[in-house]
Amino acid sequence: LFTYPPAPATGGITVTNEDLFCLNEGEFLNDVIIDFYLKYLATEMYPEKFQNAHIFSSFFYRPYCVQTSQRSNFSSIAHLNASIQQRRHAHVRTWTRHVDLFSKDFVVVPVNESAHWFLAIICFPG
Repeated sequence: LFTYPPAPATGGITVTNEDLFCLNEGEFLNDVIIDFYLKYLATEMYPEKFQNAHIFSSFFYRPYCVQTSQRSNFSSIAHLNASIQQRRHAHVRTWTRHVDLFSKDFVVVPVNESAHWFLAIICFPG
């Protein structure tokens, strides 16, 4: 249907008719709509407030919380000696390799738990 923000901007979110259908009464919001709206808020509505913020994709939280028995980026020996924090970081380390989160004023993490959306907002992580 459309990509926001449109080219030549990078990091566009493609919204389809199927995604728009979830806006109907009685339907559940999907990841694409959540990502689109957060990008819209940061780009169009409140760019000055989001100037020094990092907004994660709605797809970030789930791999972060995956049980290490289900998925691991560690070798089996390193995995045995790793702390839970190290194991969780291994699941998402590529998500932040080009971003210094500790230099941001806010880090926004959309979370979907039991079919309910909420935002975790980390203030002044550094």
